[in-house]
Amino acid sequence: ALLMRVISKFYSYVLGKNRIRIQGHGNKIHTEPNVIFYSTKIIINGNNNIIEIDDGSRLSNTCIYINGSEHHLKLGKDVMYRQGTLLLEDIGCVINIGDGTTIEDAYIAATEENGKILIGKDCMFGHNINIRNGDSHSIINLKTEKRINFSKDIVVGDHVWLGAFNQILKGVKIGDNSVVGISSVVTGE
Repeated sequence: ALLMRVISKFYSYVLGKNRIRIQGHGNKIHTEPNVIFYSTKIIINGNNNIIEIDDGSRLSNTCIYINGSEHHLKLGKDVMYRQGTLLLEDIGCVINIGDGTTIEDAYIAATEENGKILIGKDCMFGHNINIRNGDSHSIINLKTEKRINFSKDIVVGDHVWLGAFNQILKGVKIGDNSVVGISSVVTGE
């Protein structure tokens, strides 16, 4: 166990071509033993953000961007994130990816105050997946002058397979043991 920890730390920090830039205070990155990063970039601009990555997880060619404060990113045990971006913006957002989930290439963005994206255990995501809980811009009703497109949480159950080129939009709930076919745009439950 000790030898594996030493090898994974050497691989991640010496050979891994990783970059970490943190601006702000109270930010924490906690990784368990046997976590490996390769060509991974972590950029934090804000305060009191938490990144937790559990034992055995592997990230390669992945960017983690946190803009704002009090966000929480958690990757469970043995998560494989091979390429893509994890983005948390505004304040108090959560992205949680369950144990044993494999992601080939995904853009996952929680973009508005207290927004959540919860992904279950043992999921399998193909290439070019886009998961966003908001539009990243406002749409204003011209008569009332009030915003009409607020973000909504996304919940993906356990053992879900998302085929390549899927778009998972705000408010989506995908039940356990589901398959979403290639090039689907999912807008509801």
